[in-house]
Amino acid sequence: MALGLAVVACLVAIASAAQASARHPRGHALCDHRTPLHRHKVFRGEIGYGIAGLYGVTLEDLKKLNPKDLKNADKIRPGMELIVCPEIPPRERLEDVYKVEPGDYLGKVAELHGLTIKELLRFQRRPIKNKNRLRVGQKILVWQFGEILEPWRKKRDKNKGKLRDGIKLLPHSSYYIKRPKRVWGTRSTVEQIRKVMVRYQKKYGGPRIVMGDLSKEGGGPLSGHASHQLGTDVDLGYVFTGDQKRTKTFIRADKKNIDIRRTWGLVHEFLKTGRIRYIFIDYGLQKLLHQEALKRGVSESKLDQWFQYPRGKGRTYGIVRHWRNHKDHMHVRFRK
Repeated sequence: MALGLAVVACLVAIASAAQASARHPRGHALCDHRTPLHRHKVFRGEIGYGIAGLYGVTLEDLKKLNPKDLKNADKIRPGMELIVCPEIPPRERLEDVYKVEPGDYLGKVAELHGLTIKELLRFQRRPIKNKNRLRVGQKILVWQFGEILEPWRKKRDKNKGKLRDGIKLLPHSSYYIKRPKRVWGTRSTVEQIRKVMVRYQKKYGGPRIVMGDLSKEGGGPLSGHASHQLGTDVDLGYVFTGDQKRTKTFIRADKKNIDIRRTWGLVHEFLKTGRIRYIFIDYGLQKLLHQEALKRGVSESKLDQWFQYPRGKGRTYGIVRHWRNHKDHMHVRFRK
């Protein structure tokens, strides 16, 4: 009898814990406790890379969590449920109808709703017959994104964290450290940065990268930053041509002065680690990097899960995303 009561008590405790987990924004074990687990219901026209980008993860991340359903990622069906560990908080999403107005064209309608043209076309119940000429009043199906879902909805995170057992990024020939007292990070972050820079130098050579701030020793608030408190963030300068290539500070980049081949190479090496939560890069520079990546043979489907571009800077999508004041440097955040 006592054993039976103990078993019942145990089951009740497990059930209570599961309910508490569903209510509380505490990380799930499958997500390494970074975030709660989310169930994504597949919409018409969605593909694996697009679903990954929606949550700021990779297709490989999705496959690990859904090995049976994504054994063949090309055979995703509407109505399927996939589990995901979102790095971008899930939002309410509804189907809506957009009526074409004078001056509209397909690309404009897509960007207005944070979609690519291909996504917009896949979402339609009936094919759009003339893609180059829309009729005023023509009805086009679109997605509308609403509020962040529970339990991801929370008050503004002031991120007043601490860095425990941090280590310092040591000097290396591939980069120049701006402020040596501000390059403390988690062991994982520092090791990943070092590996990326060694690979980058070996493949691309060129001038040293300007290494900005990670965190201060012990973490916590860092002047000049809202983040950089937990040892998982790093700022890096872009790579330049001409007289600016040997800079020891951050310089505003544009299509005239940026070494786009090497800058893409640097971003690519970070993305390939599979350990990146996001990379903040100015939207205009994203376009240049996206074009360079296509030129270098990276598949559109791969770029579709990585880049916010060309959905518009207002759409939170992908790993490489726009954030203001990132024309002179990129901000990389690693997973914990």
